[in-house]
Amino acid sequence: MRAFCLSAIRNTARNKRLVEAVRQGWTRGIAMKWRVLDWKFFLTLTVAILGIVVPLIWQSDLSSKSMELRLSSSTSLEPASKILDLQVVLDGKKLETPYSSSLELVNTGSKTVLSSDFDKPIEVLIGDGAKLVTARITDTTPNDIPAEISLLGNAIRIAPHLSNPKDSISLSIITSGEKPVYSVRGRIAGIQHILFTDLTLPKPIYVRYLKPVISGVAGWGLLCMVVLFSFVHFDRPEFGVPKVVSLFMGLVSYLGAVQLASSAIDGLDLGNHWGIFIAIAVITTVTAIAACLFFIRRWNRQARRIPMTAPKVGRLKPTA
Repeated sequence: MRAFCLSAIRNTARNKRLVEAVRQGWTRGIAMKWRVLDWKFFLTLTVAILGIVVPLIWQSDLSSKSMELRLSSSTSLEPASKILDLQVVLDGKKLETPYSSSLELVNTGSKTVLSSDFDKPIEVLIGDGAKLVTARITDTTPNDIPAEISLLGNAIRIAPHLSNPKDSISLSIITSGEKPVYSVRGRIAGIQHILFTDLTLPKPIYVRYLKPVISGVAGWGLLCMVVLFSFVHFDRPEFGVPKVVSLFMGLVSYLGAVQLASSAIDGLDLGNHWGIFIAIAVITTVTAIAACLFFIRRWNRQARRIPMTAPKVGRLKPTA
């Protein structure tokens, strides 16, 4: 009886030591695991924010309603030849130093502007020194916009009309005298002022290509995340990322990459240069895969340096 009690006491003590060792090993293993997963957690959170917020901020205007008048060209019609008595005449009127200008009114917002939103017609004003001769609508997008204009002194008035996002009205204006200087004014509900952009002014190269390049680099980064989470989802269960999480992050990164790549293509005007576009697409894809393989090797190398298992505990042996 005494021997049985001593054996039970020894077994109880061993069990306590076993439980304590397992508890310490489990706690240590969890701590080590969180040390490895710490940067991964923040990386995942950062990608989620970039994949959702950045494309929305980069591609969208701050206001839901917005209209813009763009001056795309302003060309002198005065003959270059010095032939005596050579004149430019329009509708029987002699034009002194005539200019032909092309303007476009675009709905750049994300909401429709209704006819009832107009307090008065939009007015395209011509500065002093130039005289309005005639103006007409040359094109609309889409073609069935019932737009109307009227001339009042040195101003062109565009009548209220329904304008959906991306709708546009193209104008051709003939003036005489000095080179025309345009401005625009109008009162529309939800629009503080109508923007005017002079596209004829030269822009520095870094200003022209800065936004597309940044969009392209950010899109390449999200493409790397797409490839990385694809590896994790299909071939890397040891990373410990649930398949649902890797699938979600891959899709979000893909959507962000598409948005940013589209912005870069439009800004760099690569849509009409298929050879350059295909070459860039191949290079970005290959470099993204290479970068992801490099990250995975570094990840595995770092994980091997940190012990992830609990300390081994000897098995209990029954005593007589």
